[in-house]
Amino acid sequence: MRWIYPVIFFLLLAPMGAAAEVMESGASSVFSPQQLVMLENDLQNWNNVVRANATYDNLMNRALTLAKLGRDREAVVDFVRARDVNSSDLWVWLYLGRAQYRLGEYNESLKSFDKVLEIDPKFKRAYNMKGLTFAHLGRYKEAVESHTKALELDPEYAEGWNDLGNTYYYMKDYQSALLGYNNATYFTTQFPEPEINAGIVHAMLGNYNEALRSFQNATRMRPEMKEPWYLRGEVYMKLGNYTEAVKSYDKALERDPNYPEAIKGREEALRASKKVCGPTLLAAVALVPLLYRRSRRGDA
Repeated sequence: MRWIYPVIFFLLLAPMGAAAEVMESGASSVFSPQQLVMLENDLQNWNNVVRANATYDNLMNRALTLAKLGRDREAVVDFVRARDVNSSDLWVWLYLGRAQYRLGEYNESLKSFDKVLEIDPKFKRAYNMKGLTFAHLGRYKEAVESHTKALELDPEYAEGWNDLGNTYYYMKDYQSALLGYNNATYFTTQFPEPEINAGIVHAMLGNYNEALRSFQNATRMRPEMKEPWYLRGEVYMKLGNYTEAVKSYDKALERDPNYPEAIKGREEALRASKKVCGPTLLAAVALVPLLYRRSRRGDA
């Protein structure tokens, strides 16, 4: 089965003081094509502003925009310039560390997060980011300690519970991972990532009904998200329910027609369905996404 790695909450580069959370995957992947066009326009405007007046705020805003576009190397340059102007603002250290983390510069990112904690020793996000960084370095004991510190500061910190669960996942302590994910889902209904992660672990442990329930919850929380639909398809494949698997893969492909894992999974489900049910049912099932794609082109 093609299980994905658990999803990690990540600091979205929002206006300073209003940080939100998104997945660890490249920042630009969470924006629609229209939003990306707007970000590119914003970047051009900030380029002009910075050329005219390279103040701390202007450098930070351009760096934030670059990071949203996934251009972390360029963002680091502006974060460093902003840091040199005002090193007492914890946000520049936090965002610099985040960009360094995404570039794989883990030792440098740890230094940046430590700077945040020098300024504010009770800043939970810095502890949580240190935990993510330690986990990527394979320093799991320190990762658990950092996530735990964040949760001591805020026991209802859903992102911290999710990322603690991920650390236990990497340690192959799946029961502890589930505990982290379940606590995360208890404290937030805004983000589907803990439900997805719980579903992944349940499926790995053979708890398929629980996995389906978690993925279904995720689709309710974020209907436009493709991953939980794809993972539902994977579980149904494991259960031998090829008709439901195809339906789930189709839902994923409605959200991303070029989703390679869903395309491959659907093809495998159709082949398996043909062996079990014969060609008549196969043809009927195969018709559904063809009609969908045709309507998207305006042919029907």
